Amino acid sequence: MAGHQPVYVEALAVRDGKIVAAGSKAQALKAAGRGARQIDLKGATLLPGFIDAHSHMLNYADSLVQANLNPPPVGGVRSIADIISEVGRLKVSMKAGDGVLLVGQGYDPDQLAEKRHPTAEELDMAFPNNPVLLMHASGHMLVANTAAMKIAGIDASTKDPEGGAIIRKPGTTEPQGLFQETAMHPFIPQVQAPRPLDENLVLIKRALGHYAANGYTTAAEHLVMPDKMPLLQAAADRGILTIDVEALPAYLMADQLVGTGKIRWGELKNGLKWAGLKLATDGSPQGKTAYLTKPYLTPVPGCKTDCRGFPNIPQDELNRLFVLAYRNGVQLYSHCNGDASIDMMIAAHRFAEKDLGIVDFNRRTVIIHSQIMRPDQL
Repeated sequence: MAGHQPVYVEALAVRDGKIVAAGSKAQALKAAGRGARQIDLKGATLLPGFIDAHSHMLNYADSLVQANLNPPPVGGVRSIADIISEVGRLKVSMKAGDGVLLVGQGYDPDQLAEKRHPTAEELDMAFPNNPVLLMHASGHMLVANTAAMKIAGIDASTKDPEGGAIIRKPGTTEPQGLFQETAMHPFIPQVQAPRPLDENLVLIKRALGHYAANGYTTAAEHLVMPDKMPLLQAAADRGILTIDVEALPAYLMADQLVGTGKIRWGELKNGLKWAGLKLATDGSPQGKTAYLTKPYLTPVPGCKTDCRGFPNIPQDELNRLFVLAYRNGVQLYSHCNGDASIDMMIAAHRFAEKDLGIVDFNRRTVIIHSQIMRPDQL
């Protein structure tokens, strides 16, 4: 880790949770003092703890009681039939009767034999009496069956929301089952149905144990929804956070949190840090909802011409959020995949600096993902 010629030290001395010496064994023993506990790594290499740059720890905790629809090596799903089987296994393990919601997570149509999303009809045939929701690997779309759509109040007359798309059966307005971006919002109450606090805390502890077992000493929760904020705070207050968690509340709560004094930004306490505000400017390349300046070269579900994806947040609202955050010294993080959404971020940054009459290069505003970025934007 020190360049092309790694430098190894023989031993470390640790006192009160901090490294106080690194060098030879004799130096470490001297720094540690008499009676120090010695640990022999028997030839293994000690590395610093890994810092998770971006994930969704609470989402992972929830997935522990959902069907694993990931392709190998994370899961075993290779076809739509495998998806049906995994959801069926979940139903059996839950002893789920009629009307009980079944949720699966992690499917990827690009990794399925059929090379497409499952449909509501396929889920209806397998689970006629249960609402079913399948979450795409990206988290930016889902497939719902008819029972889940009925609970969400969605039918052929439902309009596409701003920043979202309902994929229809060809030649009709009937939903096919696939919902993208903000069109997912009506299903959130089903997915996030209340669960006893103690059960949630057990799942969080299991999730953080998995992070720690893989060498992570800091985990990220980079989109904390309103119902999850009290849960995460409770986990911190009760000492459940066995490793540090850096959390980003969703921009939906910006006006309730930024500049109101309700939370202390950037302060680590009991393992929890509210690190900044999370925006979501566009969608994903997988779902063809990343916002581009040029059309996609491959077919886009529900779109026939000039298919460039779309923004999740209007430019005026993005400008307002930048001004709000910059004025109050809150760091901004934004999910941006397409170059058009990155244009929006740069424009909002410039708008805020002009509006506030400042030029400050220490904002450390973060564009997350940046999968499609132009050289001029760099």
